[in-house]
Amino acid sequence: MRIFHLVCKDLLQISRDKKTTLFLLLMPILFTLFFGMLFGGSEEEQTNSLPTLGILSKDSPSTVVEALYNTLQSSGVLQPIFCSHLEEGESLLYSEKICALLVISPGFGSKVLMEEELPSCLLFFAKEKEQNHFIEAVVQTSLLRLWSAAKIAKLTLQMLESQKGAPQEPSIEVERIFKRTMNLWQSPAVSIEMQSASKRPSLPSGYDQASPGMIVQFAIYGLLQAGTALLLEKQNKTLSRLLSTPLTRTQFIVAKICSIFIVIFTQILLLILIGQFAFRVNYLRAPLATLLVAFALALWAASLGLFLGTIAQKQEQLTTWTLLAMFFFAALGGAWFPLEITGKTFAQIGHLLPSAWAMDGFQNIIVRGLGLESVLLPTIIILGYAFLFFGLAVWRLYDTLG
Repeated sequence: MRIFHLVCKDLLQISRDKKTTLFLLLMPILFTLFFGMLFGGSEEEQTNSLPTLGILSKDSPSTVVEALYNTLQSSGVLQPIFCSHLEEGESLLYSEKICALLVISPGFGSKVLMEEELPSCLLFFAKEKEQNHFIEAVVQTSLLRLWSAAKIAKLTLQMLESQKGAPQEPSIEVERIFKRTMNLWQSPAVSIEMQSASKRPSLPSGYDQASPGMIVQFAIYGLLQAGTALLLEKQNKTLSRLLSTPLTRTQFIVAKICSIFIVIFTQILLLILIGQFAFRVNYLRAPLATLLVAFALALWAASLGLFLGTIAQKQEQLTTWTLLAMFFFAALGGAWFPLEITGKTFAQIGHLLPSAWAMDGFQNIIVRGLGLESVLLPTIIILGYAFLFFGLAVWRLYDTLG
């Protein structure tokens, strides 16, 4: 109970500083926004940055027009949208909200299915750009796929006619075979995937880099608040009065580390939830793994905060050391940029720090899609650093307390 009361006292003392408490949440969010936009935004924003192709169909709704839309969309390089009328298409084209406008002529669907030649379509571009040739090639490839599927459907129908006789509705039968052919084309039974032996690992970008990076950085800043509480107790002689009570030194140290841990762990959990639901960073893909990394990170930051609080003599000194620690661990640990882009030597130096292993743990989950096993090694290493700083803090406290 003595430990519990001391923890509550520390948490109450920390919570009274409204400005610092607000800073621990507001600043990480603002920095996450800044770095996230700097690194390219969310995955959805990157998808929305694909060139947009407007489609104006003068043909009646048909399986062929729908198949053309699906083929363009599945290309992965264009984002097609339908325009309801010519005025809308021209407006979007002139305002450059679409990069090009594809006009489908009347009777396009029936001509694809029944005629030998591929009917022509009109393609208008917003501006003369180098990518226009690429867009034209993608559209032409999609149209050729439609024509090939229609050719297969007609040949299949001819084969069936030779075996079973002509169907009652040839056009309907051709359309049915065409639709089935296009579906098979979207999910082929056999595919070839080429990989390089020197393939680089997936690099985090956007909020997948910024969100865990700011969590790591500001977890370290959170120790300033906790270290300040210990420093004030030393300066105000509160520490001596506490030790004159039946509270033992061990109970005092356990209470201190618990209160600091609760503050930092709560901050990390809140930032994880904000990252998940506001920035769509998929921490909850493996919730137990995320919780394990967060626990280890909070324990290490709390141990570091306790240690700095024992060696600091003035508030200015503690603030300086905290900021130096935050920038040092964040910059070298990959919180500001992926270590994969820095070169082998810099990455190896960075991985001498627990912050780099915390980033590895988070990014194994949100970038590489791995599970619990992928965070075990980072967690063990971070906990090792936590016990190291905790041991140093205990040594300093026992030395200070006499």
